[in-house]
Amino acid sequence: MPITHVAKEDFEDWLEQLADELWAHANSAPESSIEEPLLPEMVLRACFQSVSDMAKLGLPTEFGGRAQFDIWWTNCPSRQGRTLMWERWECWNLTRAEYESLIASAGESELGYEVVDEKVWRGDEPPLKPLATWKYHPERMRGVMPFAARVAEIGRQCRGSPSVNELNLLAQAWSQPPGYSIIHRPLRQRINSPSRNSRATTRIVDMLVFNAVYCANGRQVFDIPQQLSDMFRNTDVDDITAEHIRVPYPGIYLHFGPQSHLAADPAWTPEGAYIQEINAPDGDRALQFCIVSAPTDLDRYREFDVNIEPVYVQALGPQHMKMALGEAVELVLAEKMQALRKQVSDEPMANLDEATHKLAANNGVRLVSTQGSRAAAELAGLEPMHRAYLEMLKLIVNSLAYLTAYPKDVETVWPKNTSAHLLRDLAKTDNRNEQRRIQSRLAALGFTPVHLCGRKLAAELDQRAAASGAAGTVAAHWRRGHWRRQPHGPQNMQRKLVWLMPTLVNSGKSTEEVPGHLYMTS
Repeated sequence: MPITHVAKEDFEDWLEQLADELWAHANSAPESSIEEPLLPEMVLRACFQSVSDMAKLGLPTEFGGRAQFDIWWTNCPSRQGRTLMWERWECWNLTRAEYESLIASAGESELGYEVVDEKVWRGDEPPLKPLATWKYHPERMRGVMPFAARVAEIGRQCRGSPSVNELNLLAQAWSQPPGYSIIHRPLRQRINSPSRNSRATTRIVDMLVFNAVYCANGRQVFDIPQQLSDMFRNTDVDDITAEHIRVPYPGIYLHFGPQSHLAADPAWTPEGAYIQEINAPDGDRALQFCIVSAPTDLDRYREFDVNIEPVYVQALGPQHMKMALGEAVELVLAEKMQALRKQVSDEPMANLDEATHKLAANNGVRLVSTQGSRAAAELAGLEPMHRAYLEMLKLIVNSLAYLTAYPKDVETVWPKNTSAHLLRDLAKTDNRNEQRRIQSRLAALGFTPVHLCGRKLAAELDQRAAASGAAGTVAAHWRRGHWRRQPHGPQNMQRKLVWLMPTLVNSGKSTEEVPGHLYMTS
């Protein structure tokens, strides 16, 4: 985890600040639950690495010797455990004599620290070694997060349809992953994290549901190239409805790559989305989208319970299926923001009856509502991202329209070491259930297919640009495209999606454009 660095000159002031903050936190519960102030019991654990020790380990020595310090709260009343780490930090450019002076001053102070010199360095977290596939959100999560394997296992066990019990298991997988102890994550960092609140963690659990469904359906990644994304940004989706859109699998991941121009938080950049299609037994259908982001710092990314990833979830329900896609996307986002504003303005606990209030008063219970403050926090995070989420949602629906209209313009690539006999079995069968069974088996073995989209289109665009003598990437402006449902078949009774693509009006030839709209065979 990223370590705070404190100058040796500031050591005593830092100890005093940490002790004050811990006392304030320990006594921050409502007055009715505290009979008398709680005096935290604190242990300062320390260890030192000299320059010669670091040189033997091949570590850089230009900053001199270093010391690592932990403060442990040993009488914490939390259900997480009686002993929790409060904070961890390091001091650099120390000699052993300076280190011993620091721990001696801590033990002699009036702050109440018990000091333990551990003599042995506790070690550093090994550096991450990113793989090329980590550019895809689900693959990065699988490579870094300790809970990813458990999420995939739950997804496969429930076959992509998690029950209430399995939703609880997914939440538990995130909060208590295998081999991870929450007591080793500084409590001070967790409670001071601006991204950590109940609604943010709820959104993370939502994302884990999407990831579990994605894993249950064979880890299907659809890679949308930059050229295609640029054209989607200039394509309207007002002439087609959600009922005309089909998803290749019940759970997929769409990858667009980091969209830096949409980033509102310097630590995170929107990059893609999980898609889930739900078909109810009564015939109702829903599309759900989960927009996710790429971290700018991988080391901070693995601090998953401190630096909470921003996640946005939106659903198009049965009532939206016949609406124009552009209108439906904007309406659902506007409705969500309006609902949050109502939660902020509503009187706290207005729905509680008088009997409940009396029961609480008679038992000395103080009722506190956090709905308004939490809704305000979520709204504050959503408002600056409104444009970004709207643009991402339109990228998503254009991508799904493209996959619906042009499924043959998708090339599937498997890792080179993928089981040959399973790939042969997959190629031989036309049975959809058998295909999913084989894909789930391949996913369980760790093999992820990547569906590369738009290569046929890119080739045709390059040919047309070359034929016109225009450089396809240089443009004065775009002329917007759109989708339409084109009649075809016997007596033109059938309909298929056709993309009238946006066209480039070239800067070198102000009155000319790349000739014609492209009509690909769907």
